[in-house]
Amino acid sequence: MRAQLLDLLMRKLGDESTMALARLNEREEDVGVWIRAASADGRLSVQDPVFAAQQLHSLVKGFAFWPQLAMGQPPLTKREQKQVAEPAADMFFARYERRT
Repeated sequence: MRAQLLDLLMRKLGDESTMALARLNEREEDVGVWIRAASADGRLSVQDPVFAAQQLHSLVKGFAFWPQLAMGQPPLTKREQKQVAEPAADMFFARYERRT
């Protein structure tokens, strides 16, 4: 499950910060769909999937969207993407992973 979320985050991080808004929203919806499916399968304990997805997006965008858009910083390298995605996934699972 962590690998799936990391894959989604790494794809999001790999996109150029100047992407079209429609493409950004499509990627955000991918994560929301994944959260709803994992919750329905009982792997996550999420009361509000939209809110949980927004939290996760905010973690990622704080490093890989807004700095590039607002401050003209370069896109993240693969190493930097991993440095953003892994802790974001860990934080997400610390809050939402269903404990058995």
